[in-house]
Amino acid sequence: MFEICLLDADPGQTAIEPNRPSRRLASGFHGPLNRHRGYTPAAFGHGRNLNSYRPLMAFPTLSYETLDAIADSVNPTLGVIALAWPWLRWREQWRIPAVNVIVTLLSVAIAYALSALDGATGWWPSWGLDFSTHTAVCVALVVSLCSIKRSWSGLWVGVFAAYAALMVYQRYHSVGDIVTTAAVVAPFVIGLRWWAGWAREITAATE
Repeated sequence: MFEICLLDADPGQTAIEPNRPSRRLASGFHGPLNRHRGYTPAAFGHGRNLNSYRPLMAFPTLSYETLDAIADSVNPTLGVIALAWPWLRWREQWRIPAVNVIVTLLSVAIAYALSALDGATGWWPSWGLDFSTHTAVCVALVVSLCSIKRSWSGLWVGVFAAYAALMVYQRYHSVGDIVTTAAVVAPFVIGLRWWAGWAREITAATE
């Protein structure tokens, strides 16, 4: 529940008090940050006692756990769509859907390979960042989905942006983690997708 509160001592000043845990208490697909990024609520009212706030209005919001479950479902859902959609889009053919599925799987493999490489080399931690495997996999799936039907690219990019915002809001990763991970992974998966399309065209032309 978000409560917009009003200071008794200063009617013109407002504060927002989010009712959510300061740190992740349970393990899951999205674990707590491996660096000390504990959530510290902002001190509203310049040292005034927050107990003196009286609610001005309140409206329900999704709990931390509910948002956590939503975040955990994003990549699996995108993965199912990316693997099933090509077969539905090109029902009369088998080669194009097969190539799309293979490239999608290879793209996800690249995402995990880069995550393992970072774990072995410590590149991201050396810059005070954290490689986001969830971002890497999401980028791989979004690129695959955009290539299936380019006119829907805006939808998938919007899903990625919303997912990134959710990860930042839930304190899974910083903006820097997400941006740097996406910037490194995207060229690999886009290049693989371009090569697969070029190879398919060459094969079709020589048949």
